[in-house]
Amino acid sequence: MGKTIYLSGGWADAPEVSFWAGAIEGVGFRIAHDWFLSAMDPNTKSDGDLSDAERVRIAKEEFEAVLGCDVFWLLVPSYNGSKGSWFEFGVACALAAAYEKIDEPQKVSVIVSGAWRGTIFTSLPYVKTFDAHQEAFDHIKGL
Repeated sequence: MGKTIYLSGGWADAPEVSFWAGAIEGVGFRIAHDWFLSAMDPNTKSDGDLSDAERVRIAKEEFEAVLGCDVFWLLVPSYNGSKGSWFEFGVACALAAAYEKIDEPQKVSVIVSGAWRGTIFTSLPYVKTFDAHQEAFDHIKGL
């Protein structure tokens, strides 16, 4: 299978993230972590209701998935919140910046789509932004 992609987004936007995950898998990408499936399950506990052990396990899984991906795609949450997706975006940016600092080819492509102007950090030089998710998808297909 092709490159690995981590799709990040808001918990409440999980159905939309799942749609794009299916589309991106259809063009040969491997999904690094399918957190959105749990988010769509009404029996899944919220972050605050998880045990400490569950929190550590899930956080490590998601963190390591971001570190190991070839492409990181943040579908900007449709609501003001979603702390996890913005943390994941920060991890992907830090990884891209580290490769830039040691003058190595960029290991991870950082893509952001949707209302990306809500933070200055989407304007970092190693972040590629798109107003529409379809535009981001079309770009990612060519990577």
